Amino acid sequence: TPSDDFLRFTGLKPGQYILQVGRMSARKNQLATLLAAKDVDIPLVFIAMDRCNLTYEEIFFKAACKWRKAPIFLISQHLSASDSQGPIRVIPTPDGKILSREMLLSAFFHAGLHLHPAFYELPGYTYFESARFGVPTIASEWTSLKDYFKNPQDDRIEYALPYDLPALSQLIQKKFGQKYPQFPLHPIYQRTALDIARDFLYSLQ
Repeated sequence: TPSDDFLRFTGLKPGQYILQVGRMSARKNQLATLLAAKDVDIPLVFIAMDRCNLTYEEIFFKAACKWRKAPIFLISQHLSASDSQGPIRVIPTPDGKILSREMLLSAFFHAGLHLHPAFYELPGYTYFESARFGVPTIASEWTSLKDYFKNPQDDRIEYALPYDLPALSQLIQKKFGQKYPQFPLHPIYQRTALDIARDFLYSLQ
């Protein structure tokens, strides 16, 4: 069972934040998350370890200051608390290192919603982490995730085009705070390197 480490680290309450995990980049599309939730009075949490694109990061900060009033928590390996501005509170990672596995699991487990409108993911491990813990998830239509979750009765994951802000906003209102049963590790995690290598070789035949 995941710990309360992330709650103690941030001061957030369980089930009371929207989470997105991934490097700060156009591909991960944090801007869509920010703008789709601009009028939602719920903390947004971005865990962004890699510093991928400084220009995109600057645009993200400017958009947050212009459009968002509710708190944004930015967990960063590269920024310091003094970089906080407007609604953005920067929380540096301990000792500048990536978050521990236990801390990440805690972040997923206690989220009220996982939102990741990426422009592409194959299929996106963060989706599996949130779905595993029964956290409602809004995923991008532009992923291969549907190949892995095919049960039409299980709506813990719903999809939107990564640029469709009205659709994303509607799904935020619909999905936030819903609860789903947890399930064991998805079979994708049980595949060994040898299994993956075999699949690759068979695909070349």
